[in-house]
Amino acid sequence: MVPFYLMLWISANAKEEELPGNVIIPPVSLIIPFRNEEKYLPGLVECLRNLILEVGDEVILVNDQSEYLELKHFENLPHSVRLIHIKKGIISSKKHALTLAIRDAANDWILTTDADCIYSKNWLKSKKKGIRSHNCDMIVSPLSSIPLENGFFSLVSNVELLVLQTITRAAVINKSGFLANGANLMFRKSVWEKVGAYTSHEHLASGDDVLLLSSFKSHGYSVVYDHGAENTVLTYLNNDMQDWFNQRIRWISKRQNIHSWKEILISSLFLIWMFNFIPGLLQFGLLYTLVIIPELLLLKLYSPIHVNFKSAAFWPIFRLVYPFLVIVIVILSITKKNPTWKGRPLRTSH
Repeated sequence: MVPFYLMLWISANAKEEELPGNVIIPPVSLIIPFRNEEKYLPGLVECLRNLILEVGDEVILVNDQSEYLELKHFENLPHSVRLIHIKKGIISSKKHALTLAIRDAANDWILTTDADCIYSKNWLKSKKKGIRSHNCDMIVSPLSSIPLENGFFSLVSNVELLVLQTITRAAVINKSGFLANGANLMFRKSVWEKVGAYTSHEHLASGDDVLLLSSFKSHGYSVVYDHGAENTVLTYLNNDMQDWFNQRIRWISKRQNIHSWKEILISSLFLIWMFNFIPGLLQFGLLYTLVIIPELLLLKLYSPIHVNFKSAAFWPIFRLVYPFLVIVIVILSITKKNPTWKGRPLRTSH
């Protein structure tokens, strides 16, 4: 338990940087790649129609070779929103789609999100206020879930998200960030170019978030955390078993390319905490379940996203079953041949 409590304590006591009053807030280029996400496009377009865009802001949508796409979805969007298409037949990936849009972007500050995300009309305005100073090069912000379904994997995903978002906040605040999410990530285009864009992990289909964060840090560029009132992005949680496992195999494929001793140590301590619940029950009996109370209290106090009743009620089940799910994920990541995500291999030549 100690590593988890320690991360939460650090998160609670760390001093987050404040926005200087004299900083000029620049325009931002919001980039949203999508592939075969037709069911999410109406919600995406509705968000974009309501999103407050200030002078100089732009939105670039990237259709990454979707097999079927109705262009009527994109009618009556603001003039600052444009849609580009990646032609079929070209070897592509999410990072390839992002690279095309970033290079075409008019602004130095880039904000990325996903097509299945929901955000408030003030989201971009709030994100821009989070630009700390000219010495800040990347801003990590929270990702939360759209109101839960009752499916098992949806519930697991929600509690998992609570833990990961809390650790993300604690780690970034304390200058040891090793987690981020491309669904709510902001960075300088000029620095992105200086660190080689995505070239250090081009062989992976994913990694546009944590591996980019690692590149920024390894080159000495500053990363901050901002969980302003309207900075959070909402996403749909996966309730399909096969997709759930495939997504986490994808996550493991990213983590294998991070070799910092500090990040490995923290990850190892987290694994120790995660696997200690069942041995604790075997040794101390049901009395050991009392550890759930301080865990939930700390999450409630220090998580950057809301801990609702359903998540709290599911926490004991999560503590019991999640270690076994992790073991299955690791086994599948080793034994599964040519794992894919959204119809593409996790390892790519791009």
